[in-house]
Amino acid sequence: MDWRILDPDAHGAPSVLPPWRVLVVDDDADVHALTEMMIALDDRFVMGGRAHNGRAALAAAESLRPDAVILDLSMPDLDGWAALPRLRALLPDAGIVVFSAYPDPISLLQILGAGGDGYINKATSWELIPVLGEVMRDRRHLPESLAV
Repeated sequence: MDWRILDPDAHGAPSVLPPWRVLVVDDDADVHALTEMMIALDDRFVMGGRAHNGRAALAAAESLRPDAVILDLSMPDLDGWAALPRLRALLPDAGIVVFSAYPDPISLLQILGAGGDGYINKATSWELIPVLGEVMRDRRHLPESLAV
């Protein structure tokens, strides 16, 4: 049993205390290096695994059981759009943040509808870890420019 497990609160807050294990899913090695560096700089997170496509992400999620997932949408061999609802089914309590280049509100609504908890555009990568922390604390993040 994981010593970090708690009962979730009434708002659906995470049932696990930090440090949270993060699975990074992206087909770009530079993105893996960047996210690993950002994760290493924040005591709330530890690298929990990496995958380079959606199929590998599903296998990693099943075996590693991460607390959080950073997910790209555009990848070969099962993209993030197809992997997202499957990841949500495998990891119902995990925080899932989409880290991609789809900036429009329609995509955000699709992301939230498919099981994502938040979205960060790759052009604003410096916001990734603060947003991941918000998702792990509050279970949802909407970019200020898109929140209504």
